[in-house]
Amino acid sequence: MIEVFAVGGFLEIGRNMTLIKYKDEAVIIDMGLHMDRYIEYTEDEDIEDLTADELMQAGAIPNIKDIMKYKDIVKAIIPTHVHLDHVGAIPFLANNFKAPILCTGFAGAFLNEILSEHDFKLNNKIITLNNNATYKISKNITVEFINMTHSTPDTVMVAVKTPEGSVLYCNDFKFDKSPTLGEKPNFEKLKKLKKVKLLIVDSLYADREGKTPSESVARELLKDVVLGVNADKNTIIITTFSSHIARLKSIIESGKKLNRKIIFLGRSLSKYTQAAESCGLVRFSDQVEIVKWGSKVKKKLSQLQKEKSRNKLMLVVTGHQAEPKAVLSKMAYNGFFDFKKGDVVVFSCKVIPNEINERNRKRLERQLEKYNLRIFKDVHVSGHASKEDLRDLITLVKPEHIVPAHADVPKSEAMKKLCIETGFKNIHLIKEGQKLEIK
Repeated sequence: MIEVFAVGGFLEIGRNMTLIKYKDEAVIIDMGLHMDRYIEYTEDEDIEDLTADELMQAGAIPNIKDIMKYKDIVKAIIPTHVHLDHVGAIPFLANNFKAPILCTGFAGAFLNEILSEHDFKLNNKIITLNNNATYKISKNITVEFINMTHSTPDTVMVAVKTPEGSVLYCNDFKFDKSPTLGEKPNFEKLKKLKKVKLLIVDSLYADREGKTPSESVARELLKDVVLGVNADKNTIIITTFSSHIARLKSIIESGKKLNRKIIFLGRSLSKYTQAAESCGLVRFSDQVEIVKWGSKVKKKLSQLQKEKSRNKLMLVVTGHQAEPKAVLSKMAYNGFFDFKKGDVVVFSCKVIPNEINERNRKRLERQLEKYNLRIFKDVHVSGHASKEDLRDLITLVKPEHIVPAHADVPKSEAMKKLCIETGFKNIHLIKEGQKLEIK
């Protein structure tokens, strides 16, 4: 029998953490933040020096009290990618388990960036593996990484293999056959998986018809705006997810075509790009100036607005969700930058749908409009699978049981409906604190 414990990320969006137990051994997959609660508590998307107890009380990290009885049998902690709703709770919770962290190179590099910046002392050894690695944890448990595409590089699906079958954890992903950075999804590995007892699957867009477009589409959308807008006399300001290295690469390409000086401003942008460089994904620091800390960001913006060549600037800034402490918010509200009529602001992102983000973004957009700026929104494609991608996945791996994850109740119900119409009937909607037994 395989036991699955929903620690977080089930019937909710964020705070992802799952414990999978077989006999007297277990692995934990993902250990993330609940981003809207975290931002509400800290006013920032970046990692802050806080305690696990206060974040748990705020509902911003998984509540691990129910699985602490298994702490001595946990053999590995496996973050699937670098997004904070999957990896952000590791500095606060991982020391409760005497287990190594198994992850891809980018995730390992990003964790090291967090640890080097803060006072976190992680006792867990970080072991980096390639995107299609197989790692034997014990006689009874082997984990297999399966390279996947998402809105950040080095994302993997994880197959936890036992003598009784496998649990395939697919959270988050999309099927992008034309990625702008990294390899295509490893469909061959998915086809070769045998006896998938349980599929835990990203269901965020199970209610969205069709297939999620490729990142190459987003690159063209971005080019169409940045190269097509008449901004010869104005500054171009772009904000996107700091972890979206492929998108940042496309932004740099467009900026270079316009012969603009490109400057990255903000702490999270610096951390993600430094991590991407240290593991060999990109080489941005040769092409752009990167300013990390708030005081230096303020000083840099003050210098730039005095320059006569403002029309030769492209500023890439944090604050795509209008986080109060992010650079774009400080530019808009705190006078960090003297906007000029006709300056261009591009949101290369979607608003993550929750009350806090939507409220903050509406407020920020109203503030930016006061400066008579040209604002472009939703220059973006998602990193999450839509309905037809999900149909292809479950048809390909043919799981005996399916658990929707990374989704609220309506989206989980949409995933259940899709599974049933595709011919799969053993669908389980479980929530935080519940256990599922698969025989």
